[in-house]
Amino acid sequence: MKTLTHDALVYEEMDGHPVMYKNFHKVLLSQANIEDIMGSSQSQSIVVSAIFQHLFSLLNRKTHWILTNEAGLHLGQGNNLAADLAVFDRTQVVPNIKNFQYVEVAPLIVIEVDIKADMSDFPTPHDYYRKKALKLREFGVRKVIWVNTQSETVMFDDELTSYPWTEPIDLSSIVPGLTLSISEAIQAF
Repeated sequence: MKTLTHDALVYEEMDGHPVMYKNFHKVLLSQANIEDIMGSSQSQSIVVSAIFQHLFSLLNRKTHWILTNEAGLHLGQGNNLAADLAVFDRTQVVPNIKNFQYVEVAPLIVIEVDIKADMSDFPTPHDYYRKKALKLREFGVRKVIWVNTQSETVMFDDELTSYPWTEPIDLSSIVPGLTLSISEAIQAF
């Protein structure tokens, strides 16, 4: 039997404070296994995979690199965040399978799908979105995209307005010619 430590239930760290996985209390109360709260839903997995496939087909792999799977981003002391998808300028980060540390370079774009964070320590869920987006933007991320599979909506950066995911997202100011449509990516998947 595995020994469970408190650290295993930490999803991210902001300003030196842990942000726990959603439903971490269930694990502490033996009502769920840690794998139950860490894994992705089918919906989240499909949407992340569809977006990855879409971006992979559009981006030049010699100039851009896409990380997935809750890519760890080390923003600085006490600030370690996760990203479902992160698009990097390949000249800034060289892929290295022997580097076991979080990435310390800001991606151009971060895309989050169905957040796994417990937001109970924030006044509202939007306070979590706002704080994480601001931290990422201060780190140098040019665009943060929040995707919600249940409502089929998208939010940007720290903005609190949701848009239908059928609307194309113009990212050409970051990567010339790049437009992302979540619904088209899913349909093509």
